[in-house]
Amino acid sequence: MKRMSIGVGVVGALMLVGCGVEQPGEEQELSSLQAPIETMATGTIAFYEGNGGTQTLLGTISDEPGQAYNLTRSNPTGIPNDEARSLVLYNVRAGAEIRVYDSSSGATDDDYAIITVKAAGLNGYVVQTFQQSYEDASVRVSYIRDNGLDGKVSRIVVN
Repeated sequence: MKRMSIGVGVVGALMLVGCGVEQPGEEQELSSLQAPIETMATGTIAFYEGNGGTQTLLGTISDEPGQAYNLTRSNPTGIPNDEARSLVLYNVRAGAEIRVYDSSSGATDDDYAIITVKAAGLNGYVVQTFQQSYEDASVRVSYIRDNGLDGKVSRIVVN
C-alpha cells in the first residue's frame, strides 16, 4: 500500500488525496485518509493564489448555499482580499453556484465570474482562471469582464 506523509489536517488530507502531493509530517496509510473525505457531508472549494490551482492555498469554504464573504473585512474563511486567481472543487454538489466579484459589495458593474457546478463528485476539478468563460461536462464558467478579476477577488458568494 502506498504511504504518504501528512501533517496538515483534514483540508491538507483532502488536498493530498485529490492532488497526490506529499507533505512533510507523520506518515499514515492512504486508505485511512480516504474514509473521512468520502463521508464529508459538504463539498470543499479551495482558493489559490496562482492560476491553475497553484502557489499558496489561500483558504477553503464549504459548498453550503447562502454564504457571502466580503474579503475586505475580517471573515472566517481566512482568504485574503485581492489574492485569489483560481479554485479547486472537491466533492462539491451539482447545482452549486460560486460567484467571485472584484467589488466587495458584489456590484455587477465591475468584473465577476459565476461558476456553476454541473456534475457531482468532482474530486480535484481545477477552475484555472476566473477570467475565461467556458463550459464542459463538469462546470459552466461565465466571466463578465471590466478590467480583470484574477488576483482581485473581494467577494465570494455560494448558493
